[in-house]
Amino acid sequence: MHAVCLQTDPVVYSGSMSTEVFYRFHQNAAPCFCADHAWSAPWGSAFTPDGSQYECPACDGTGDNHIDPACHHCDGTGEDTTTCYHCDGTSYDDDDMCSECGGTGHTTTPCHHCDGTGEDTDCRDCDGTGLMDANPGYSCCWSPEDLQAYFEVHACGAPGDHHGEVIVFEGQYVGQGDDGEPLAIPTRVVDRLPWSEFAAKYLRGEVVA
Repeated sequence: MHAVCLQTDPVVYSGSMSTEVFYRFHQNAAPCFCADHAWSAPWGSAFTPDGSQYECPACDGTGDNHIDPACHHCDGTGEDTTTCYHCDGTSYDDDDMCSECGGTGHTTTPCHHCDGTGEDTDCRDCDGTGLMDANPGYSCCWSPEDLQAYFEVHACGAPGDHHGEVIVFEGQYVGQGDDGEPLAIPTRVVDRLPWSEFAAKYLRGEVVA
């Protein structure tokens, strides 16, 4: 089971803006439900222990560039090409061929981005860390019906009671998630109960199979 806050109806965030009521299914494997752990990411993401980051989907958390390893700065050549400073790109120094660039009008140096290798081995989405920063606020829904519909779309039905619990909470709306759902930071827990009891209490017994 996941750790839970030990207060009764805990005030888990202190904010100056008005609060609204939200509905969320909180998985057992997630950190305890509180403002400090109020983060969100795309459905199915693998979070770090505190929930503030998740594995980069582009590299599966490895930090490696599997898609296009050619350095995007030098297009895989391993060289930086710049206009010759001596002849200003004209290829000539007075009437003679520029001795600095050999008449090419440009100079080349090893690419500073890839150190001349021509390869960019770090994932470009996460800069090689394997992790992405999560969005602030819990992924949740505006109503019981919205929460039910959300699971119909993403999980083809209701989650099992052994997977977690539904938390009804007051909170501050802070933005929109990757699926268009509201993101909110909790201020007070109103109710927490297994999905089956949630369905009986809030959905008039209409449990999604």
